[in-house]
Amino acid sequence: MGLNILPIFGRSQEKDALELFKQLVEKLKVMRERFAELNSLFLEGDYKKVEECSIKISEVELEVDIITRSIIKSLYEGAFLPDMRSSLFSLTNKLDDVADSIEDVGKYTIYLRDKTVSTKIKEKIDALFKTVPPSIELLEKALTAILNDDGKFEFFQDVRKVEHEADILKKEIFDIILFDKKLDHLSSRVILQLANLIETISDHVEECADRIQMLRILRGA
Repeated sequence: MGLNILPIFGRSQEKDALELFKQLVEKLKVMRERFAELNSLFLEGDYKKVEECSIKISEVELEVDIITRSIIKSLYEGAFLPDMRSSLFSLTNKLDDVADSIEDVGKYTIYLRDKTVSTKIKEKIDALFKTVPPSIELLEKALTAILNDDGKFEFFQDVRKVEHEADILKKEIFDIILFDKKLDHLSSRVILQLANLIETISDHVEECADRIQMLRILRGA
């Protein structure tokens, strides 16, 4: 069993909480796949399907909310020792932030409909979109590793690398918009906000990585 819970001492609360975390990993995988689909639809310019995809993402996010609430309830009821409980509570909230941010991008991408988006900006937004699935996949693997007591999986450098790449792409989009005098004000605002929302996902994944590292330290204590 993961997180150093020995079967002889492991209570049903801990076992149930671990199963919920495994369900959460599966939902993150579905959201990652939906996000990649959203990116493809954005490139095609099919905003009717973008809206449909956004609805599907929101449906999965609702399932994530239900799971995270169940985990938090289990923690409040005394699952795990206090130090571990506190770290798991913090991680759960950050995982919920990741799902919320993915949903926000889905909802906001629709606003690009009928906006001025040059080929250069579209390519940069596409590149920024593409930083998210690898980041989420690393998070899934990190969570699976710690749930299965696998201390060998190293992912922090890769997470930080993807987050840094997202930062650079966001700045490049800002720079293009800043010096593009032909771009109207409304289109500029929508593009800037979308870039911010996409980059925020990588920020939240990095914050999750920090909490997973703390769990690894506690597990080895």
